Amino acid sequence: MGAKLSLYEISSELERIREHIHEVASENEGEIPRELDEILTDMEGEKSEKVLNIARLIKSELATAATIKTEEQNLRARRQVHENLAERLKEYLERNIPGESYEDASAKISWRKSERVEIEDLFNLPGRFVEFPPHIPTPKKAEIKKALRDGLAISGASLQSFQNLQIK
Repeated sequence: MGAKLSLYEISSELERIREHIHEVASENEGEIPRELDEILTDMEGEKSEKVLNIARLIKSELATAATIKTEEQNLRARRQVHENLAERLKEYLERNIPGESYEDASAKISWRKSERVEIEDLFNLPGRFVEFPPHIPTPKKAEIKKALRDGLAISGASLQSFQNLQIK
């Protein structure tokens, strides 16, 4: 066969050839002409070659995927090392230059004020400030923060102010 056929086309062609051989054999007392037998053998060989080539391609793709997965894991580990180092350096600056600002052409260090609700006693919070998803009381921090800012005293919670280091 001159043109390369797909596996589907080969399977269809084999089915057609087998049907034709069956018709010819029934007309010739079970005798299969040599040329039809050779065509069938060639087509089955082409199918076998196509199937094995697909199997080799699958193995190659799986090996490539495994190599990529390993590289992803290596890159993730390297990224985490750099992220951890950056976090430790940021904490170092927070301890050693609280409130001081610096700037040049490549970096700017400044501070941004923020507030965070600290829950001191979850079980002492008024009921309207607590959610009860399945068996776990969870404080509604956004509502508590708003109420504390509005001047409401809430036992079991307080509003803490922080200076967050900003590096740009």
